[in-house]
Amino acid sequence: MSFDIDISARLGSFDLAAQFSTGPGLTALFGTSGIGKTSILDMVAGITRPDRGRIVVADRVLFDSAAGIDVPPEARHAGYVFQDGRLFVHRRVRANLLYGWKRAAPTDRWIGFDEVVELLGIGHLLDRWPATLSGGEAQRVAIGRALLSGARFLLMDEPLASLDGPRKREIIEVIVRLRDELKLPILYVSHDEAEVAALATQRIDLDAVVPRVEVTAAASWAAVDDYFAAQFLPLDAALDAALAANAAAGLPAHDVAPNQGKLLALLVQMSGAKRILEIGTLGGVSTIWLARAAGAEGTVVTLEADARHAEVARANIAAAGLVDRVDLRVGAALDTLPMLAGAAPFDLVFIDADKPNNPAYLRWALQLSRPGTVIIADNVVRDGAVIDAASADARVHGVRDMLALIAAEPRLDATALQTVGSKGWDGFAIAIVKAVPAA
Repeated sequence: MSFDIDISARLGSFDLAAQFSTGPGLTALFGTSGIGKTSILDMVAGITRPDRGRIVVADRVLFDSAAGIDVPPEARHAGYVFQDGRLFVHRRVRANLLYGWKRAAPTDRWIGFDEVVELLGIGHLLDRWPATLSGGEAQRVAIGRALLSGARFLLMDEPLASLDGPRKREIIEVIVRLRDELKLPILYVSHDEAEVAALATQRIDLDAVVPRVEVTAAASWAAVDDYFAAQFLPLDAALDAALAANAAAGLPAHDVAPNQGKLLALLVQMSGAKRILEIGTLGGVSTIWLARAAGAEGTVVTLEADARHAEVARANIAAAGLVDRVDLRVGAALDTLPMLAGAAPFDLVFIDADKPNNPAYLRWALQLSRPGTVIIADNVVRDGAVIDAASADARVHGVRDMLALIAAEPRLDATALQTVGSKGWDGFAIAIVKAVPAA
């Protein structure tokens, strides 16, 4: 058996439940937009955690809520191939391929570099830059990087969607070879009937076999985000590469959405902020937005508790050409924040770290500010749980306590906004530090 899936999860404001088992080969997940195809892939990869259930791939248990099993994403050996390839634009094809190879443990390297190059027919591309590749060439390289990372199964999310007819046929031939020669289990998302017919050894029609999937406004929220991004946000290779690196490293999918990142950038520009403090770096996506907006003369001090996250963020920041503008400090923020005391005040503070410590982060933001400093706190709605005073979630109480402090603080003029979009139902608080006359 390739995939044995029985999961349920609350995602934003819709409930997803899926149950199916598959045989060997390529299994296509087919269904209407918003039914949860990509969400299922993310749960199998470990990027998103189901609320309950069980995930087994090739007889290996990756997740079992009853047994307390939740294999980390980086240990699941999933090769994730996205619609757009998500190659690292600052690395040639050879370096993109070797990125996966170097990250894999020697015992996980079941296929060699030369074998992958020959299998995919990409030997002539090794010294090329990603920007010079066709869509089909980029996808072959992306598949190669996944294989060399030690992947024991592949997750493919609409990998042909952005390709023209000849390029589609080219990649279909590649996927058939992966299916038939390497015998890798493949879970494949598509809404193209002809594509599924050409590739699938088994087809799962989610509309029919997953009646428990309840699609609500969340699908529309994400679609509106995509529409706004298409209107106002051109393709950004550095940010796409950062998101790809974060996913490859198994970081939680908590990066700011593109429209949220642009809002941060606009707030920096509108406030004229040049000295910025970010509490919570993750993989550096928000850091890139902030540093770009601050300009060549600006500086972002960003604090990250997780050394592995910081390593990925450093690489992303370097690839974006922003090393000179970013001071990344590793360690628990409550340990590193005192080291900033006595320095010049910050013009803008972005709080996006562990929520139970939000009240302490706010106090430090005030201590490190001046009249006119803008303070932004992310993720303050928590799917509406912020209004639940009886919640058992420490994150909810951290947010509630911070909001109470903001409301009671005479030096702050503030509001909070709830948002909907690709990140579900959430929101942010924004405050400005005002001068308070002496008593």
